[in-house]
Amino acid sequence: MPLPVDEAPEPQPQPQPLADTVRHILEEARLMLPGVQTLFGFQLAVVFNQRFQDRLSPTEQRLHLVAMALIAVAAYLTYVHYQPRALVCAVDGGCHTVQSSRYATLGPVPIALIGLGLAIVLLALATVRWWRPPLAAGVSILIVGMLVGAVAYYAYLTHVELNVLDAICQWCVLSAVLTVALLATEGYGFWRQLADLAET
Repeated sequence: MPLPVDEAPEPQPQPQPLADTVRHILEEARLMLPGVQTLFGFQLAVVFNQRFQDRLSPTEQRLHLVAMALIAVAAYLTYVHYQPRALVCAVDGGCHTVQSSRYATLGPVPIALIGLGLAIVLLALATVRWWRPPLAAGVSILIVGMLVGAVAYYAYLTHVELNVLDAICQWCVLSAVLTVALLATEGYGFWRQLADLAET
């Protein structure tokens, strides 16, 4: 009768450290950039479609165009976060100072990647509002709230650039200006919606 052979215990999977998990997520996010470029190209083609002018109000057209510009800037800043040599700066190296500072990330996540996600979500919400008119009021409130938060955060980042880092990033300033333009555009459109509701 053969003697029983002790089976070796199966190795237990080791939990992955949080830093490695976050690094993996960021690597996956970098792979999104080609998809963002495709989305940007598709949205740019929509602008030259006659239906763009026929079916969208002037406010929605401006929101669409400014959001596309914000996506382009945020995608570029996300790319140069991982490829610093591609950063073009016309303000005496201020962009490099800002982008390499600890304020360029929120935890392990680049601020530019958050801005890119914000711009894509805004464009998606604007599309939902266009396709689902009954949801327009709620979507408009959500968009305005997101933009108010974004502008407040950009105000903080501008304070940091001027008073802490003593450096100005032209691309960050452009992102802030575009976000303020989005808030002004959306705020005006929301005010018009409220005025129309008051008349009816």
